Amino acid sequence: MFHELEGARGTAAGIHCRRGACDQLAKTSRAAYQAIEDIGCKTLQAFAEAWDRSSAGDREKLLRDLVSDTVTFKPLKDGEHDTPQDVEARNNVIALYGKVGMTGEPGFAVKALEGTRLHSRVRTFRSELLRDTVKALAALAEGTHATLATSAYVTRQRVSHMGRQLPRRTVSTPLLLKGLEFDRVSIPNAMHFSKEKPETQAKLFYVALSRARSSLVISSSSQIVQFPIPV
Repeated sequence: MFHELEGARGTAAGIHCRRGACDQLAKTSRAAYQAIEDIGCKTLQAFAEAWDRSSAGDREKLLRDLVSDTVTFKPLKDGEHDTPQDVEARNNVIALYGKVGMTGEPGFAVKALEGTRLHSRVRTFRSELLRDTVKALAALAEGTHATLATSAYVTRQRVSHMGRQLPRRTVSTPLLLKGLEFDRVSIPNAMHFSKEKPETQAKLFYVALSRARSSLVISSSSQIVQFPIPV
């Protein structure tokens, strides 16, 4: 997918129907493309609800899993080693994970997430999710809200009311983007639309096609892309 958009000027988007595929594509790009969240950010809400009902030890695991789902590391070249600053940054984050595991305090979680991004090889491919998780945890730590679930909900309500500025390079499901919103659009393996509900396949494919302003690239395992006529 990214080969077709390589060197593209202006804004560019890759479109896939499945949320998990979007996240994986953004990760594969090493954060050159960002996976955007649904307006309600179900992943953040699920994290918040799990945090509220978890013990301190479980909160540490939740935090580690969240980081794994949002960032990737640029690999070291042969013979290359982390700088002393990167080693220090990583050790600080590990220590903060330990403090979360012992206390369950959201303030330590905020510092761990912020510290993660100090490592020079870290590439965040779900920046929106990480940013709003930090905001929700910080508000909880300050006592603004009684639960993380409430804090996360309020954080995303602001996004819903105020709107958001999309990245210039993004990977998204069709309905999260507006018509003619990106200069260039790539649709990888168009036949994956056939795995959606029969009544929505053609509609979703049309929505994906309509997101491009000037350039559209469609790849497919079949020369003919055909879906049931929607009723």
